[in-house]
Amino acid sequence: MKKNKIVACLDVSGGMLVKGVKFDEIVSIKDPVEAGLKYAENGIDELVYYDISATVEDRGIFEKPIIELSKRIGIPFTVGGGIKNLEDIERVLKLGADKVSINSAAVSNPELISQAASKFGSKKIVGSMDVKKSGDSWVVYLGAGKVETGIDAVEWAIKLEELGAGELCINSIDNDGVKTGFDLELVKKISSSVKIPTVASGGAGEYQHFIDAYEAGAVSALGASVFHFGILDIGTLKEKITEYTLGKLKFDSLGLIPAIVQDALSKKVLMQAYMNRESLAKTIETGSSWFYSRSRQELWEKGATSGNTQRVVSLSADCDYDSLLMEVLPDGPACHTGEVSCYYNEIVKFTDSVDRNVLFEEFDLIKDRVVNPKPGAYTDYLLSEGVDKICKKIGEEAAETIIAAKNNSREELIYEAADLLYHLNVLLVDRGIELDDIMREIMKRGSKSY
Repeated sequence: MKKNKIVACLDVSGGMLVKGVKFDEIVSIKDPVEAGLKYAENGIDELVYYDISATVEDRGIFEKPIIELSKRIGIPFTVGGGIKNLEDIERVLKLGADKVSINSAAVSNPELISQAASKFGSKKIVGSMDVKKSGDSWVVYLGAGKVETGIDAVEWAIKLEELGAGELCINSIDNDGVKTGFDLELVKKISSSVKIPTVASGGAGEYQHFIDAYEAGAVSALGASVFHFGILDIGTLKEKITEYTLGKLKFDSLGLIPAIVQDALSKKVLMQAYMNRESLAKTIETGSSWFYSRSRQELWEKGATSGNTQRVVSLSADCDYDSLLMEVLPDGPACHTGEVSCYYNEIVKFTDSVDRNVLFEEFDLIKDRVVNPKPGAYTDYLLSEGVDKICKKIGEEAAETIIAAKNNSREELIYEAADLLYHLNVLLVDRGIELDDIMREIMKRGSKSY
């Protein structure tokens, strides 16, 4: 299920956060960095930074606010304004942006989108458009909404997707700043015409407006003045969006919905249970997994008696909203038998399949050799020799991996990389570090670290 996201927009001119109505009557409000940090702290899902006067003034984007924000926020961050070529895109990404929004330059040079998607990946390229209603259709405008292009907005959206854009931001000039709601007809028309995520922009004034945008097909809905002037509270908005999502769940005739529980780190499926509305509410409230027992006809908290609790990381619904996937950090085995997973009765395994848990399985095998040695085995030899020998082997394997890469041999690189990972696992076991510890560190860093 695609998460319905809340996006806060920072329109910046002359180094100050600004806002207008229908792209006009622009007034300065506050420092954009201060505002961005506040929104991130309050739980906004994404942040968009537009240097709205960069293109009009024919200059590059101001770098300082982007650097400050990218260093201090831990959420996806899109930057746009004054983007003219691949060098501009690369520079903005190096400043810390996760995505780059391209508007005017895409109209004058459509191939820039395909070139950028090819070089940096589609997920980093946002096709943005400023549009006005014209009869029964919508037309794309440039120059801060002053220059009509004659380009049909829906056709342009389809073209941007074909060129390689990974996301579309639809800015309604007619609705901008008026707080009467998004142009839902426009959002619905474009969202149904493309497969990539769309962001509805222009017109937010009430909590319901965001939900209306999601209903129209937008994955994300963008707000500016409603956040700048405290008209809407981000926390309250998130609660209402959660209520909206929960309202789409399809419980069966007994009021139950199946929930698959998965280890958030290893991705191993741990168990399946059932939830009713009450257990679901308690799970969301406490952050621990609660279920409904069909045999006992009562609520139960996982680990309440055994101590094998599960801290919930995420909760998602499937495409039909009739089953749940819950990712957890387990504290002990999930199964009442003591097995890590309830799914241990293997029926068939195809040997040529790739198991994404294989690294964890290899790690567990190495750990087992500490307590159950296998005389003559290479792993036992390394562990008995100690950290100096293990580190020496890691150095050798790293060098061989580098050589394989320089030789441009895919097969050789795969082989050497597998050796390197194995020896690294041996080192972690020797030092008493769990693979989960490494995974948690990676999760803690988040996408902003990469």
